[in-house]
Amino acid sequence: MSRLTSIFLGAVIAVQISNVLAQSAEEPPEAPLPPETSVFEEQTSVFEEQLDDPCCWGWPDVYAQVDALFLDRDNGSLDQVVVIDLDLAPGEDTLRTVGDLSPDVEAGVRVLLGYRLNECMAVEFSYFSIYDWNASTTVTGNNDLAIPGDLGLASNDFFEADIMRLDYASQLHSLELNAVRLCRTSCCQHSSPCGNGCSTLRSLEVFGGFRYLRLNELFNINSTDFGEGTSDYNIRARNNLYGGQIGGRLQRRRGCLGWTITGKSGIFCNDAWQSQYVSDYPPPFMLRTQRGRGSRNVAFVGELNFALTLDLSDCWTARGGYNLMWIEGVALGPDQLDFTLTPTSGTRLTNDGGLFLHGASVGLEARW
Repeated sequence: MSRLTSIFLGAVIAVQISNVLAQSAEEPPEAPLPPETSVFEEQTSVFEEQLDDPCCWGWPDVYAQVDALFLDRDNGSLDQVVVIDLDLAPGEDTLRTVGDLSPDVEAGVRVLLGYRLNECMAVEFSYFSIYDWNASTTVTGNNDLAIPGDLGLASNDFFEADIMRLDYASQLHSLELNAVRLCRTSCCQHSSPCGNGCSTLRSLEVFGGFRYLRLNELFNINSTDFGEGTSDYNIRARNNLYGGQIGGRLQRRRGCLGWTITGKSGIFCNDAWQSQYVSDYPPPFMLRTQRGRGSRNVAFVGELNFALTLDLSDCWTARGGYNLMWIEGVALGPDQLDFTLTPTSGTRLTNDGGLFLHGASVGLEARW
């Protein structure tokens, strides 16, 4: 190759190299591809954002619950002797005491109505009632039954009687009006098999408000002497409890299933009252005329409810659970028994009694 040809080829190669370098300097470097994001990471990000929002889920505008209650109650009355056998020695003559009366499980109803005021506040009204707990026992003798104390000794039908029947009945009614605050909630908003658009829910609500309870008690001793007649020792007690309460409600739901725990307690003013009379033979003779006493005292009410839930649709949820309730500082019917025979007999009010309720519930919840 001649010298001139070599110089020419070198010049061409130099020009090409300079062009490539110039293009590289003008073009920006290619940006790296973003890492792939999984569906799980996207849902986690949304969930974390909702955790920071205290009202991401809220309430429906209107909601309601209706439950059937099946509650048992203990007999928390003083265990006084009521019927004795005159043929047995003192201390061994007891035939019946107040503790022998055990009320049966009784059905009732509970209703709750709620209305949302804004994203984090609601107002709720609730009512429940147990209409009639009953317990009774009968003693049959042969002219050898009596009630204790001077009252029995002074009577005709309650001394040397043949049949004595004890009856105990009570009713409980409750009204509540509460303001509810949604304190903390998280709701994973993705498709749910129930069609409600929220398959994971966690919420905490606190509430406070006014509550009224009424406890009515009836205790009766019916005594029959075949030689004379039938008479009654009748006692009625009434308790009206007014006061404030506070409480909380914790909810969890995953898919169609969930659970709820609600607890509340309060201090109340109890306007208590009792009245009694004792009839005797011959009618209309009254061994103790109608008399009684009323007074006010401090009472306590505590309640705890557990419920399992099953979403049936966007609007309907089935509920089932267990309920506990404790009431202290009330006048119970049997506690007013007074077997003395003085001018002031029957005018004492015993209002430091208590009762414990427990039982199952089933019902439905609706949301609009």
